[in-house]
Amino acid sequence: MKLGDIVKKYCEENGLSQRSFATKAGLSNTYIAMLFKGANTATGQPIQPSLPTIKKIAEAMNSSLDALLRQMDDEIVNMGNDNADLSHVANLIPISELHMHKIPLLGSVAAGEPIYDPEFPGIVVDSPTDADFALKIKGDSMEPEFKNGDLVFVKLVPDVPRDGCVCVMAIDDEATLKRVYRQQDGVMLLSNNPAYSPMYYKYAEHAVRVLGVPVGFTRMLK
Repeated sequence: MKLGDIVKKYCEENGLSQRSFATKAGLSNTYIAMLFKGANTATGQPIQPSLPTIKKIAEAMNSSLDALLRQMDDEIVNMGNDNADLSHVANLIPISELHMHKIPLLGSVAAGEPIYDPEFPGIVVDSPTDADFALKIKGDSMEPEFKNGDLVFVKLVPDVPRDGCVCVMAIDDEATLKRVYRQQDGVMLLSNNPAYSPMYYKYAEHAVRVLGVPVGFTRMLK
């Protein structure tokens, strides 16, 4: 469920207006409006709320950060700060306050042609989400949501949750991050970047399986 839908439902059930909830959460009314809409009105891009923003919303809903994150099973969380609400940068949560746990960094996964590069043997990283492993993005085929160099936190799943879901897919011995559409005889993998053509893999010709779904990411801001 998207964060905007969760907040909208909370407001309806508690008789709160959009503006009053924004005040309660210490966020701008403009940001809450974009959250409800699900897109940045200036760029048209999907909203990717940051953990500090989600924590404020959780507190305004008298909920915990963990509980709210578990409801957000259909949304990518930006582990950095979200540019749509930079007026609150001074209130970012110190990383020590997050519930961190260690997960393995398995290597680099392509956001382009399938490629897996196990360049980080034995390395573990801190994850503030309920993830099983991390991968580093190579390439630009999943921009603007995922950029080259992003560290993506991945949750293991037994199957593709739904058509169009972003998944880490294993194709033979390689892996790639793509939107997945299941076909009768195989899968179609679609990039977010329109410069890349869809890729088709038949079950009869390739070993195809889902490794997991991204549940968060970090980005080094330059």
